[in-house]
Amino acid sequence: MDTVSLCQSLGIGCLINAGTPRKISNRILAAMPHGVVNVHPGILPEYRGCSAVEWAIYNDSQVGNTAHFMGEGYDTGPIIRTEAYEFARDADYQSIRIHVYRAGCDLAGRALSLIQDTGITPRDATMQDETKASYWDPIPAEKMADQPRDEPSPDCSRRRGHLRPIGSSGHSGAELRRP
Repeated sequence: MDTVSLCQSLGIGCLINAGTPRKISNRILAAMPHGVVNVHPGILPEYRGCSAVEWAIYNDSQVGNTAHFMGEGYDTGPIIRTEAYEFARDADYQSIRIHVYRAGCDLAGRALSLIQDTGITPRDATMQDETKASYWDPIPAEKMADQPRDEPSPDCSRRRGHLRPIGSSGHSGAELRRP
């Protein structure tokens, strides 16, 4: 029995993507009346890609999560809800990432509750503005440095000091640095 047949036999009308880097087939997307929900650690459509948090920090942009119904492309599809977070000036990278992931779990639960309570579908959600869309490649190692990051612009509401990545990034102890 394939995925679509299994979901139909069990009466499943909505799926959640739990962090897989794989695309969901168009057949599965089309078969779910209430969509396939993803929580992307980044503000969509401005920060698509796997290093959205890092690039947002590097660019002094808002850091946040977006709950959306998955589309055919990576990080595409109608938006259910976007949340931006503020961090203390001295927040380190690891605490920012932990906050984003924990808040993303909460957002996933709220998005699924909204779907269950209201019956919204991808047709009811906000389409992404493709004129604002940007895909960001994995942040390159040369953007990582063992020295403090330059201060952000004075108008940045969430200035941070040193931003240290977690060890799994391969840059343990390093900091993000603006040019």
